[in-house]
Amino acid sequence: AARINLAIAQLYVPDIPAAKQAAEEALKAAPLAPQPNYLLALIARSEGRAEDAVPYVRRVLEKDPKDLGANVTLGQVYLQTRQFEEAAAAFRLALASEPYNVSAAYNLGVALMERGALDDARKAFEHAVKVNKQFVPPLRNLALLYAAQGRPAEAAAYCAQAIKLQPGNSSAHAQIAAIFEQMGRFEDAEK
Repeated sequence: AARINLAIAQLYVPDIPAAKQAAEEALKAAPLAPQPNYLLALIARSEGRAEDAVPYVRRVLEKDPKDLGANVTLGQVYLQTRQFEEAAAAFRLALASEPYNVSAAYNLGVALMERGALDDARKAFEHAVKVNKQFVPPLRNLALLYAAQGRPAEAAAYCAQAIKLQPGNSSAHAQIAAIFEQMGRFEDAEK
């Protein structure tokens, strides 16, 4: 436990090499313990080695296939490595154990959108918004989906919600301006 606490502390300092060393020592002491495996997966991701995180996360899931954090992390790793089918499967498992996890719902939408399953992506983003009405990323992705489907009024409504929540979000302002131009509302686009 002391090695894990040390690894966590060093991860957030951030002293990644020291955190990695402490997590590896904890893993040697308890190879099946989920914490050092999970920490080593996070470290691998933070170092840009997403694919190296998979075996660590798999060890956690061997012990507890419904582990929410491990399934979300595995899904994020698969997103980073552009394995969208696997990412969607991991996020679905996470949602099966915790239906109101906004991260799993949002990231499922991203994976599905990348796969081209736009209707399913829309449902996942809408679920994420239902879970957390203050979370802007799914609102912006819903706007993108509706704009791509030639439904600018719905796209503008989602963009307006995002801007209401984050008035300084320049990307959302640019997005809604482009949508207004698509609608022929040039005066609104200039605001």
